[in-house]
Amino acid sequence: MENQNIIGKWYGSYEIKDLADSDKKTFLGDEYINIILDNGKTELLPKKVIEIVMTETKSDFTDKQDKLFSVIIPQILGIMADYDLTMLDVQSLMNKLDMSLRENYKQAVAKMFDKDDEQMISLMQLQEILTKK
Repeated sequence: MENQNIIGKWYGSYEIKDLADSDKKTFLGDEYINIILDNGKTELLPKKVIEIVMTETKSDFTDKQDKLFSVIIPQILGIMADYDLTMLDVQSLMNKLDMSLRENYKQAVAKMFDKDDEQMISLMQLQEILTKK
């Protein structure tokens, strides 16, 4: 992916003004790229996500989500088919996945605030994070 193919395109409602390399890799070893947007903010995204969701014109969050999900869903369905899952298996898998995601999120939030229990995170700490620029 060449820089000139990305700069000037849109990431949702923001125009991509510039790029910056990153040494980070995704869980699967793919490349991350920093995109600098017209609002002055920088987003660190996997290269493949940028390739999927960037557009020629301004779009909205739903459009970005639809584009991304249209690539992810067939991959997930393929994995489930490869493991010969039944619909009963899929329902159980979705429930366990949801529980796992919630627990991982809870642990990450607690760790971010150096607390053993996310319930012990003060509203002041949350406000500081939400208002940080």
